[in-house]
Amino acid sequence: MVEKQTHSTREKDLTEQEAIRSFLSKALRKDWQPRYLSLVETKRGKQTILADLYHVLGERFDPAHLKTIPESTLSKPAFLFSETDGFGKECPSMREAESNADEGALVVSADGKHGILIEETIKRGMQHYSV
Repeated sequence: MVEKQTHSTREKDLTEQEAIRSFLSKALRKDWQPRYLSLVETKRGKQTILADLYHVLGERFDPAHLKTIPESTLSKPAFLFSETDGFGKECPSMREAESNADEGALVVSADGKHGILIEETIKRGMQHYSV
């Protein structure tokens, strides 16, 4: 009996830590990448990242990556990062995560290529990043 092998064309989804690390490694300005990539590795560092979502992280993103996220991507699985929801709550879609998120949150696609920053102030609103 010969087993039939199947190959998926779908990219492997990452863990929440891998997804945010991949996203931040491309979306942040170069001068901020080492700090935040090291923070992802520790429990205390993760808490710092979540706290920074309210006030400063948005200023540290590279504006060159501020782009519209493709509609098809918004329906794909994602992780929600916020002080309310914790570090990497699994969500069935980016759209659902975005609609359920409080201010000061980051939604990252499960492949780590797209993110939505939901800033604290209504004036700044939501910013979509694709890397």
